[in-house]
Amino acid sequence: MHVDSHVHIGQFDEYYYDPAEIVEIVMSSGIREMWFSSTTSCTDGVRYTAIEKEIQSLLTKIPYSPETVRPLLWYSPDYIAQGVNVETACNAIPYKGIKLHPYANHWDFADSRHNETLHGLFDHAAKNGLPVLIHTGESGRDNADRFESFFAEYKLRAMRPCPLPPAGHDPFHAGEIP
Repeated sequence: MHVDSHVHIGQFDEYYYDPAEIVEIVMSSGIREMWFSSTTSCTDGVRYTAIEKEIQSLLTKIPYSPETVRPLLWYSPDYIAQGVNVETACNAIPYKGIKLHPYANHWDFADSRHNETLHGLFDHAAKNGLPVLIHTGESGRDNADRFESFFAEYKLRAMRPCPLPPAGHDPFHAGEIP
């Protein structure tokens, strides 16, 4: 079975989710390992250096083990113009996976720079055994299928999101999701 369950740290709209607080909440609830990414990555005009600083701060403040607290590189097309490449990012921080957000980060498949970057991200993931998580949501614009050719080319397994049950449906007691 494959399950994606990760937590977010950082800025999201008007709220800031303090990394150390989030880890404390997660670990004190009995959870012993977590994957996380920074929602600051979807802030307009964000610099990757801010994300890097945020994650480094978290990793230095907690008893860190790569098998316990696993950072995800949430790569935004904004980082292309900033000169951020996946190898440099992963050498500075021990990222355990890559996260892409098709809608919020405005991936443009007609832009050759975006495609070149995506090839670099998927190639790095394949060579290093890292998972690639594609954000999916209720908007209909977060379509993971847009990345299907990259999963196929780099022989990575694409896991399909589970559809949300209809309102009022209890999948644990009422049989299959229609």
